[in-house]
Amino acid sequence: MKLVQKSIVHASSINLGEYVNKDVEVSGVVYRIYNLGGITFIKLLDHSDIIQCVVGANGFTDIGEIFKKGSWIKVNGNVVAEERAKNGLEIRVNKIEVLSEDNQWLMPVRPEDNSILRSINLRDLRN
Repeated sequence: MKLVQKSIVHASSINLGEYVNKDVEVSGVVYRIYNLGGITFIKLLDHSDIIQCVVGANGFTDIGEIFKKGSWIKVNGNVVAEERAKNGLEIRVNKIEVLSEDNQWLMPVRPEDNSILRSINLRDLRN
């Protein structure tokens, strides 16, 4: 018997465009959750930018019951071109794994001012 395993690539917002119509795995912190009837949009912040993930009516009833903003998750799904999404791409979710529950003590996630992405300059802290 031969075991055939489907290959899933771990991608990021930087190289997501290389995997259009392919299965990928991404991980990051949940920045926003929008529930629009049977479709839920998850804005996932990885180390460099926001990735739009879409959950249809495929087994998930209410994403808010599984995790919430600030939770760290891993998402498996298919990358598709979507002109309405930031960067023109989104991930159609097949599987979500919660890596860490919402942690209020962690630094706030505010990508609009790049505070989580900005390097800390220790020279500014001497005074």
